[in-house]
Amino acid sequence: MKTHKQTGFTLIELMVVVSIIAVLGALAIPSYKQYLLRTRRTDCENTLMAAATLMERKHSVLNKYSSTGLTLPTKCPAEGSKAFYDVTLNPLTDSTFTFKAVPTGSQTADKCGTLSLTHTGAKGATTGSVSNCW
Repeated sequence: MKTHKQTGFTLIELMVVVSIIAVLGALAIPSYKQYLLRTRRTDCENTLMAAATLMERKHSVLNKYSSTGLTLPTKCPAEGSKAFYDVTLNPLTDSTFTFKAVPTGSQTADKCGTLSLTHTGAKGATTGSVSNCW
């Protein structure tokens, strides 16, 4: 009599593999989301710094801050269709300016909240510490 050797996976082996994949996914997905938030925040910080540089260049010529003739960002990222921050320049006077970046959409889950940058280079975050957010 011939015996047939069965090949393949048992249901228990399959369930162990599925469980391992579920645990790895449960750990990896939140970490990836935090990575996305941090990356978008860093991109917006760079955009704010570039805008402040434009304002300082204008100040060195006119001896006052002015946005006239400058193309300043209104969102972050500055290019692309999806905005994760809305950028405003408020207040703007002859001697001061403050850029603010307010998170929108999925970026509102970021721990830092609204980012700000002033004419003195002072950086701010509404809900997180500046050292952790900038």
